[in-house]
Amino acid sequence: MLPTSLPHNERDDHLLRLEHAVARQLADADDVQAALQAVIQALCETEGWEYGRFWQADEAARVLRFAASWHLVDSVIAVHMAGSETAVFKPGEGLVGRVWESGQPLWVSDLSKHSQVLGATLPPGVELHGAFMFPVTSQGRTMGVMSFVSRAVRDPEKRLLQTFRIIGTQVGQFLQRTQREKEFVLLNAELEERVRKRTMQLEAANAELEAFSYSIAHDLRSPLTSIDGFTRLLEGCSLKTDEDKARHYLRRIRAGVRQMSDLTDAMLSLARLSRVELEYEEVDLAALASLSMSQLREREPEREATVEMTGRLWVRGDPRLLAQVMTNLLGNAWKFSSRKPQVRVSIGSEKNAAGEKVYFVKDEGAGFDMAHASRLFGAFQRLHAPTEFEGTGIGLALVQKIIAGHGGRIWALARPGEGATFCFTLPGE
Repeated sequence: MLPTSLPHNERDDHLLRLEHAVARQLADADDVQAALQAVIQALCETEGWEYGRFWQADEAARVLRFAASWHLVDSVIAVHMAGSETAVFKPGEGLVGRVWESGQPLWVSDLSKHSQVLGATLPPGVELHGAFMFPVTSQGRTMGVMSFVSRAVRDPEKRLLQTFRIIGTQVGQFLQRTQREKEFVLLNAELEERVRKRTMQLEAANAELEAFSYSIAHDLRSPLTSIDGFTRLLEGCSLKTDEDKARHYLRRIRAGVRQMSDLTDAMLSLARLSRVELEYEEVDLAALASLSMSQLREREPEREATVEMTGRLWVRGDPRLLAQVMTNLLGNAWKFSSRKPQVRVSIGSEKNAAGEKVYFVKDEGAGFDMAHASRLFGAFQRLHAPTEFEGTGIGLALVQKIIAGHGGRIWALARPGEGATFCFTLPGE
């Protein structure tokens, strides 16, 4: 006996218990698929439907997709219906598509009187009659459509329509809640990852600041000590008898002041770089390199220089900052080749074993011991004494910051007396 044949009061109690049962199932559920199947099973078993399905709305693609189903173990309809679970429905397409588009339930007493029966034909001798579909909604959104069929003719029942509307809202709220929980978990994971990365950045910045502060204190102490010492010597000089000494001391004092000025300018360059916003465009590193070499030749036209370059080297990045990268790298090659009879520089690119494009600037200058390579890109770190090669030790720190700011990385290979090769990558190339 179908529940619809129960006396009016018993029917109301039955449907009320059904609403409560569905509510409990959804409240206790921790798996969406299992919860949907349990609800469909409850509605089929208590209301005499042979087969039930849930079609979930894919709002991005604007289609309904099969999400869950339940049927009687011996249902002859099930085999046939399972074949249509790969179907998708656009708004207004098919019976479930009409329900999705309208947001209103649809009850068909006898499907055999319609030209289409869920888009397919049942096996000979098997008739499909009753069908009922209702929207699953939450806060004005249709989350999907529940559909039920049976071989019996089923006339609409007003009280059942009310119950299924309530159940549709219960299921909709459940789906929206689980969707928000999933989004919350993803958001929380994303925030945790962002916090982790930010923490790593802060730790790296603090370590860099500590090293920077130490380097500044160390490098400024030297010229200050020099200025102080020569000032004291100058005080003891007689301008009449020690004029040459006094001039020498003044020159040394001025050299100390220039060194402090250079260090101050380097500090400002490093500070400004951290505030620069990158402006991306197509840049030819070869053209930047040619310009840098021309400027170096103009300053010291007496020096012989040979430059090998393999065509154009197009990258995408900030042209001002990449120009500084090439200027500093070529400036280093020029400086550390000063004791060689000729400056020899190679500029180009090649693919590494991973298929990544690597750009390089290679010289045949003084080189350095790779045991000290970890200090190479630190601010105010020098691998050669100031008496050998001038400089503040800031150039490679600037280069490293620029390359890292573009999302790339830089490293060097060298041997003492045999030159150095600086390699770097730029993402997207």
